[in-house]
Amino acid sequence: LTIKPYVDMSPSARHYIEVLSGIPSLDKNDRVASGTFNFVTDSGKEPEPDELSYTSVPAHNSTGVDINTEIQITFDAELDKSNFMNFIKFGTVISTSDFQPQPLSGKLEISDSGKIITIKPDNPLEKNKQYGVALLEGLTSKDGKKTIKASYKIIAFRTSSEAPVSSDAVLTVKP
Repeated sequence: LTIKPYVDMSPSARHYIEVLSGIPSLDKNDRVASGTFNFVTDSGKEPEPDELSYTSVPAHNSTGVDINTEIQITFDAELDKSNFMNFIKFGTVISTSDFQPQPLSGKLEISDSGKIITIKPDNPLEKNKQYGVALLEGLTSKDGKKTIKASYKIIAFRTSSEAPVSSDAVLTVKP
């Protein structure tokens, strides 16, 4: 039995079909059983995307971060490489509740996989200063199924108050 409505059915609506007894089957030997059936039509809208998840180095609220650090953000889905740069801001932070970064110069790179973004500041960061990366609403996965849903998500960290220790420093001890 195929039922084809003459008009479009309302989205997200419950519909009922009542089949009366005595309707012949296609082979005309049997009768279709009577009964009532109900169903709900879909919303007609695209499903809402899931939240885009990420981790970062340095992690949110880290302290004592080296002034020569590069910031790396790893996402759980490939990003849309054509416009991701429009949705990521990096700079000094006065308040994490009202993120208005003072922009810093540097490079913003995305990995071949499209899942890792690296921010490479042009100059060392200042000592004992709070910095942040804002992931803005509209940052979306390549397939459109994941996005940043809030107006922004922030990754904030504070640099060390100490001068960085060089990895090639040599310590000589004399008696």
